[in-house]
Amino acid sequence: MEIRQRLELRRILAPQLQQSLKILTLPLLDLKDMVEAELNDNPFLEETPKPPSSESRRDTSSLPAMEDFRLEQITKKSSLQDVLLRQLGMFTNSDEAFRIGQEIIGNIDDNGYLKVGLEEIAKALNVAVNEVENVLKLIQKFEPAGVAARTVSECLLIQLDLANENDPLMRKIAELHLDDVAKKNYSVIAKNLKEPLEKIEPLIKRILKLDPKPGRNYSTEEIQRVIPDVIIEEKGEDLEISINNEDLPTLNISKTYREMLKKNDIDPKTKEFLTEKLRSASVDSNTTSSRSSEGYWAR
Repeated sequence: MEIRQRLELRRILAPQLQQSLKILTLPLLDLKDMVEAELNDNPFLEETPKPPSSESRRDTSSLPAMEDFRLEQITKKSSLQDVLLRQLGMFTNSDEAFRIGQEIIGNIDDNGYLKVGLEEIAKALNVAVNEVENVLKLIQKFEPAGVAARTVSECLLIQLDLANENDPLMRKIAELHLDDVAKKNYSVIAKNLKEPLEKIEPLIKRILKLDPKPGRNYSTEEIQRVIPDVIIEEKGEDLEISINNEDLPTLNISKTYREMLKKNDIDPKTKEFLTEKLRSASVDSNTTSSRSSEGYWAR
């Protein structure tokens, strides 16, 4: 009985209230995107420039670090090398292995491939080749899957190992027939492996879902702009906590469309459309204004 009552309450929740709750819980960047989309879609919404006001601007002259963070903090994504070095520190059991791992990681390119031979690394560090190979095998178990491979084939085979894909036929395709996979010569692969095409095609589809460039999602060229949702500032012995609304547009309801809605000769379908847009615009305008004005003090 109790469960049914809860479901009924959720069903009768007004769409306007659902919209308000959604707006109130959105992060600042998502809210800004939503407002901009509504401005483009809803003719009743108008953006009003915020008047400059010395009272509305907080005095942060004594807090330059906070000002820089609040207005525009730029953070770089972790590089592939950063990600691998963190894992290396977690899983190596000796200083020597860590030193070898650092050298290997330093020679991995942006796509995730090791670009120098093991002999070259061994010579540079004055260690045995098998020591380098052991550390390489460890790094090849790190995320992203397939990293530190020397060829595309090795990259895909590492991913198959990590996914516990042990089908020998699929491994043969990844090891020996990638050129034909790229050219979609599936019948050639089937002929060479002496297997029916209908058995080969599903295996190829699974191989095509693997990532031949596992490092590309860690590009250091991409930056992210981080804007805080909440600002905390010291005011004497108190902390002032407020919603950051500096980048949020001020919304008003269009008088032109309000007047249009009052006309007696308006087409019924047009009136219905405008009435719905007005209702939506009112929720957006009121809720964003309410959210922007939130703030409180703490001790």
